[in-house]
Amino acid sequence: MQRAPGEDRLFRVAYGDGELEFMLQPWFDVEVAPPAQPIDKQYDIVIAGIGKPDDADLTQALRAAAYLRLAKAPAVRDGGVLIIPAQLEDGEGDDPVEITSLVENCLVVIAASESPEIVRIANLRAAVDVEEALDIAYEHIGRPQRASVLLVPRAQQRSTS
Repeated sequence: MQRAPGEDRLFRVAYGDGELEFMLQPWFDVEVAPPAQPIDKQYDIVIAGIGKPDDADLTQALRAAAYLRLAKAPAVRDGGVLIIPAQLEDGEGDDPVEITSLVENCLVVIAASESPEIVRIANLRAAVDVEEALDIAYEHIGRPQRASVLLVPRAQQRSTS
């Protein structure tokens, strides 16, 4: 996940074999998690980049992003929002219901999925793209004057310690 060259509010996130671009509104205070360093505070909204092969099905995508909630200091605050851009071209996977328990106490929004109906069946929110997911997240946290957002590249590679 990175800022687009020359743009301070335009970002890219891993998605499938490529990347999605999205714009963050000025009311979002944005940080990008440095690789191999622990995340030591909580955020209102976390965008978990995962990409191939972990975004192939819902179970894998949730498992990859769950590391951000299972850490000693969870990156997403209780009542916050976890956004996962994931293609889900293979559908639901093994047992997404079991994995959803790992991300309790926060709203999970799957962005840009090829299978939004599977997302809804798992009692998660589906969004057309990351920008719509951010709109959903902003509403969910009560439209504060400022909202903290963390972009996490390769969330599945984070340790839970």
